[in-house]
Amino acid sequence: MIILEHTLSKREAKKIKSKKTIIQSAIVLFAQKGLKDTSIADIMQKANLGIGTFYNYFQDKYEVMEWLLW
Repeated sequence: MIILEHTLSKREAKKIKSKKTIIQSAIVLFAQKGLKDTSIADIMQKANLGIGTFYNYFQDKYEVMEWLLW
């Protein structure tokens, strides 16, 4: 059996972790407050990340919801 090992760089790993954290925070807030009443600032505060970081991954909160439904 051949085992292929892919090692992520620290930067790649951080990007994956940040996106996952944003998504998890959005899930919680969308469930608690609803999509309409959840702001990007709310999501990023819960994620403990800067608001600008959000835009590295998503255009808006609706894109996060689309990603969740996909």
